[in-house]
Amino acid sequence: MSWKLKEIAQAVGGELVSADGQEEVTGVHFDSRRLEPGDLFVPILGQRDGHDFAQAALDQGASGAFWAKDSSLAPKGLPLIKVEDSYQALVDLAKWHLEAVAPMKIAITGSNGKTTTKDMVASVVGQEFKCHKTVGNLNNELGVPMTILAMPEDCQVIVVEMGMDGPGQISALSKLLQPDIAIITMIGEAHIEFFGSRDMIAQAKLEILDGLSDQGVFIANGDEPLLESALNHHPHSLRFGQSPHNDIYPLTTEIGQRQSQFTLNLDPSLQFTIPSPGKYNVINALAAVLVAQVLNLDLQLAVQGLAHFQLSKNRLEWLDGYKQAHLLNDAYNASPTSMKAVLEYFSHLDLAGEKIAVLGDLRELGSLSSQLHQSLSQAIDPKLLDRVVLYGTEMAALYQVLKDDFDPDHLTYFPEDRKALTDFLKDIMGPSTYLLLKSSLGTGLLKVVQALSQKEDDENQPLD
Repeated sequence: MSWKLKEIAQAVGGELVSADGQEEVTGVHFDSRRLEPGDLFVPILGQRDGHDFAQAALDQGASGAFWAKDSSLAPKGLPLIKVEDSYQALVDLAKWHLEAVAPMKIAITGSNGKTTTKDMVASVVGQEFKCHKTVGNLNNELGVPMTILAMPEDCQVIVVEMGMDGPGQISALSKLLQPDIAIITMIGEAHIEFFGSRDMIAQAKLEILDGLSDQGVFIANGDEPLLESALNHHPHSLRFGQSPHNDIYPLTTEIGQRQSQFTLNLDPSLQFTIPSPGKYNVINALAAVLVAQVLNLDLQLAVQGLAHFQLSKNRLEWLDGYKQAHLLNDAYNASPTSMKAVLEYFSHLDLAGEKIAVLGDLRELGSLSSQLHQSLSQAIDPKLLDRVVLYGTEMAALYQVLKDDFDPDHLTYFPEDRKALTDFLKDIMGPSTYLLLKSSLGTGLLKVVQALSQKEDDENQPLD
C-alpha cells in the first residue's frame, strides 16, 4: 500500500503545508511510539494532545502528518496536511480507501464472542476470497478506521469487529463501514454500568444496522428475545442458535478439552470440528456458516475454514504451566454470561486431576455488580470443581454466597494482593492440576497467567 501525500490531502479535503505532495505514505498511525518509517502521523486529542508528539513521530520517520493546530507549532521538516479535525480526517481517509478497494464488508458485534466469531468468519471466507480482518480486538473508534486503512488493495472481503462502551458508538462505526453483512453474536451484561439494562445494551448493539446496505443481510442469535423484533422486521435476516426455530442449529454436539465437534441441520452428514472448546463457541461457529451460505460458498469450505481458524490470543487457550500444571487462560475479558459459560465447560470436563477455577472481578457492572457477581454461583458446583479461588474486591459478593457450600480449604479469597494470589497458586500447582483463569482485563489476572506459565527455572525472572 502506497499513497502520495497529495492524494491523501485531496481525499480528506486538507491543505498541504511544508510539502510538495509527492511524499510517499506507506502506512497510518496515531501512536508515535508504534509508527513505522513512511507512516502518516495522526495526532488524536485524548488524555494528551497528539500534536505534542509530532517531533517524536518525525524522529521515527513519519512521512507527514494531519495537523489541526497552527502550522507554526509543527516541527520543522514535517510535511503537513492541514485539517479541521485530525480524527475526522482519519475517518475520511478510511472511507476513501474503502471506496477505492470496494470489498465485501462484514461487521460483527455482540456482548461476548465477537472476536472469536470474527476469527471464524475470516477463516471461512478466506477459503475462497482474499480476506482482511480486525487484528486482535482493535474494534473502537480508532481501531475500526485503522483496520480499514491496513486493508490490502487486493482485498475482496473485510471482516470488522465493532465494540462499544456507550450509545452511538456502533452506529458511527457501522456508517463508516456500511457493511453488507451485519452480525450480532449475543446480548449479555458487558458495560451494563453505562446502559442500565440488557435491553439498552441490545439497542446499542442493534446500531450495527444503521449503516447496513439496503440489500444487506442481518445475522443474529435467534435465541435472544431482545433481538427478535429487529430480526422479524429486517427484510434479509438469518437466525442462528441452539433452538430448532433458527435457520441454523446444531443437531449433535461433542465438547472436548481442546476442541468441539458438531453436526448441523443444514447437512447432517457433515462433521464440523473447531479447535476451541465450549458450547458457546459452537454457537459462534454457526454465524460463520451462515456467512458462507450468504456468499454461496460450499459448506465443505466452511468445514475446512472452521477446522483451521486461529483463535486470538488469551481467548480460552490451554497453556503449559509452572510445575507442569495445565492452564486454561481466558483472562482477557469477561462478563457474567461468558464466565458462566466457561465455568459450565470447565466444570464438566473429564480430567484426571484437580480442577481449580480462578475467578477475578467483572468490571463495568455498576449498581448491579454485587447481584451479578452473586449470580455466578449458579454455574459453580462443589461436586464438579475441586477448588475455587476468587480475586478482587467485587468477588466478595460471590465469596459470601459460596462459603456455605465449600469446605474452607477449597474456597480461597484474595481481595487485592496479586502477588499473594500468584504465590498461593504456585504452591498448589502440579502435573495433575488444571486451572481455569477468567476475569475482566482490568483486574490484571493476565499478569498471574504470565507468572504461572513460567517454568520453574524462569520463576525469578521479572514480569512486564
